[in-house]
Amino acid sequence: MPNEFIPNDVFLQEKIAQLEKKAAEHDQKNEPEKAKECRDYADKLRSLLKQRQDQQRQKADEQAKKIQIEKQIDVAKDIYKATTDGTKERLKKEEDKQIDNVEETSKKKQEEEQEHKKQDQEQETKIEMLLTQNQGLQR
Repeated sequence: MPNEFIPNDVFLQEKIAQLEKKAAEHDQKNEPEKAKECRDYADKLRSLLKQRQDQQRQKADEQAKKIQIEKQIDVAKDIYKATTDGTKERLKKEEDKQIDNVEETSKKKQEEEQEHKKQDQEQETKIEMLLTQNQGLQR
């Protein structure tokens, strides 16, 4: 599935517009059930599109937060370096702490990224299923 087509937001918006147009056509032909199916399907796509946009916003917020934390860490390191007496033992202990913190933070970030990838794959699977259903409706 990773190599399959993943529809972008513009494609989904166009698909939603097409479904609304088809629903209107079914209304004109006095086919309320088919019109409802099209509208329901368009609503599902809208919901998935909104979820995906919310996830993208959340990822951007997390990246901004990550950058802010990294800057704070750099400032803290600079302040620490300026206030220490420079002994090798103290520097070594601080370096070990920082390495441990970086490794722990890195591990957490990897877990978060894996969770985001999993959510993205679930979203794409839902979208693909809905698009497949739509193809069945169009026939």
